[in-house]
Amino acid sequence: MPTESARRNELLASCLEATREEAVRRLDAQGLPTSVSIERPIIVDNAEGTGWQSDRETINVSALQVPNILMAIRDESVPFRMIGFRDQLLPLAELLDTTTDLGSVQTTGFIPQATGPDAIIGRYLSGLAMQYVAGLDDARHGSLDALQRAGPDLDLLCNPRTVRRAYQLTIAGVKVAQPLQPYRGVSLRNLTASERGAVLETQHAGPGLTLYTPNYIVPRQMRWFAPSALLEVTTSRRRTQANDRSELANRTILAFYLSGFELSSMGLLVSFDEPQWASMGVSHAPFPVAEKSGIADREISQQEFQDVIDLAHQMPNFGSTEASGREIMLSRVLRGCGTAESGFLDFAIALEAALLGGANTELAYRFSLYGALFLKSERDVRETFGKLKNVYAVRSKLVHGARVAPEARHAAEHDAAELAKAVAKKAIVEGWPDPKQLDELALISAPQEVR
Repeated sequence: MPTESARRNELLASCLEATREEAVRRLDAQGLPTSVSIERPIIVDNAEGTGWQSDRETINVSALQVPNILMAIRDESVPFRMIGFRDQLLPLAELLDTTTDLGSVQTTGFIPQATGPDAIIGRYLSGLAMQYVAGLDDARHGSLDALQRAGPDLDLLCNPRTVRRAYQLTIAGVKVAQPLQPYRGVSLRNLTASERGAVLETQHAGPGLTLYTPNYIVPRQMRWFAPSALLEVTTSRRRTQANDRSELANRTILAFYLSGFELSSMGLLVSFDEPQWASMGVSHAPFPVAEKSGIADREISQQEFQDVIDLAHQMPNFGSTEASGREIMLSRVLRGCGTAESGFLDFAIALEAALLGGANTELAYRFSLYGALFLKSERDVRETFGKLKNVYAVRSKLVHGARVAPEARHAAEHDAAELAKAVAKKAIVEGWPDPKQLDELALISAPQEVR
């Protein structure tokens, strides 16, 4: 006997095909095409492995992607939807209304007070139908692959206990040589040439006609940033929980930095509930990694990817609230790594948060001593002590407005970044600095030069 999911997905396929056939009927009735040719930008890497170039390609897409054509076949059978397809979607909506709570009153979201099959069509199924028909190369021809992909999406929506949320960050600096398997809720893939072109086109698309303003230049985004990969983090929450804000994206990107990758991004984290066609909105939240020039893509293997994600899962959660010393440490290291500038003060603050641990006397000395001893198993104590001493001195001079010699500042910027990342990774993997233990270690083993 077929399972409930199998019966539901069989009806889903027939209803989606019915919407496609209805769209074709309307297009034919008005003498409109079912497919149109469009040009879109693409970005491909140069053959020599450095840089990229843009081009344009011509492809065929469903006519429902053209606004004027969409308007010509619109219907008002479903409130707030340009094309409702109510009659075609009603059998599936009636089944869902009797087997799920999707037709119940909702606390938030789109038309929350609506109930019954019409609520299900308006909230979910009309959007799914549009995604299916508009996503075809030609509305006259269905797609078995697209129908099969819709089934698991509908299963997600019908799960009575949990909701999945996706967090996406477009990045540069990492390249997937061979497809990677998702690992612990994280996936990474290369962007396609057309996806990269869409990013560039969006960056250069202005708000429309610019008025003639002889004494004022209207600012526009003009960026030549072409990210190469998509990082996606997927989390789950109880369906009774309205929303969530995962910190795993922060931890994952910091883990990449601590593993030797140099990343840049557009500074926006996109998130939405899955399936995307049923999401009640897409969030664009600021993310502390900026666009950088001259970043080379480094290839990553499956094992390297898993090692990065394992490191991310070892970290405590952290965000911009900076509610504890550890959160300050991790947040500031991420900000320092992510900035297009030196990030020196962020790295210095991160080291202070990790090393000083409530100390209020002899701060400069303790800062240098504790850091040197904490890293003693992998770095020369005297050398690390001297570097940290210079970092603290430069930090103090900058904060208090004193002059800093260029060579001292350059050295401090380099050393602060290197040492902050080293302290962060060691703390995550082996345990956080303990001032009492470091004091005891200082009495036993610290060289005379740093006592």
